[in-house]
Amino acid sequence: MSTTTLIKQWTRTITASSSAKVGIIELCSPSNRNALSTAMLLQLQSAITTFQNDDNDVRAVVIKSSPGSNVFSSGHDLKQIRLWQQQQQQQQGNNDDINSIAAARELFFQCSSTMKSIAQSPIPFIASVDGMATAAGCQLVASCDLAYATKRSTFATPGIKIGLFCSTPAVAVGRSVVGRKHAMEMLLTGDPVSAQRAADTGLINGPVLDDANQLEQKVNAVVDAIARTPTAVIQRGKEGFSNQMSHGHDLDRAYNVASTIMSEDVWREECIEGIDAFLEKRPPNWKN
Repeated sequence: MSTTTLIKQWTRTITASSSAKVGIIELCSPSNRNALSTAMLLQLQSAITTFQNDDNDVRAVVIKSSPGSNVFSSGHDLKQIRLWQQQQQQQQGNNDDINSIAAARELFFQCSSTMKSIAQSPIPFIASVDGMATAAGCQLVASCDLAYATKRSTFATPGIKIGLFCSTPAVAVGRSVVGRKHAMEMLLTGDPVSAQRAADTGLINGPVLDDANQLEQKVNAVVDAIARTPTAVIQRGKEGFSNQMSHGHDLDRAYNVASTIMSEDVWREECIEGIDAFLEKRPPNWKN
């Protein structure tokens, strides 16, 4: 049985003078508004793994929707979920009932696994949003390290309006926005917020871009900036940031983690070369 292609993935060279590449993941399932079905999540997970195994040449990964689409991702496929509910209601107690419950559980746990793999990847992930991002689609944006959007884009966690609180999107959104109350307002009302509001509360990076062309230029500029820095420093920096942030308001533990990392990194060849280059007023000669 053939597998429907729900995403496209490829790499492109960032500059002609180096082997550094950016990975592109394009959500391309317009028939269900790029819904994060189990099948799409598995394909997304596979793409993430592929880019991570690309011998350090992939310096960043951009997740976006197909050109011209007004939807980044609508979240989970509600038609799929409703079908499972109907099967469970009609077949209570038999194997179909068990299969429906297992399928729903697989969806939400696979979604959590995919989002964690983005957050825990040593590669920076960038969401490039030109359209609507709702529920798990908003979760995908919040799970990325960076996110940029056009002014027509909106963001929402509207599960409350269909009787299903956006509990898993809340994990990523609650860790992205500045302040618990901003996250709870999105979760409790389900109302969409504008790209500007999303930028003001920290869900995405500013500035908000006028159109898709400006968005592409901004994302390319950020990718180029990342590519000019050493891979090892990016990887250790992302891991260290996540580690110290995991301690929440415990400043003693967070600073202990960060101090340990910096006291080790100061002796690494990237730091030695970087300081030499700064003092000698020349560009650093990074090995990677």
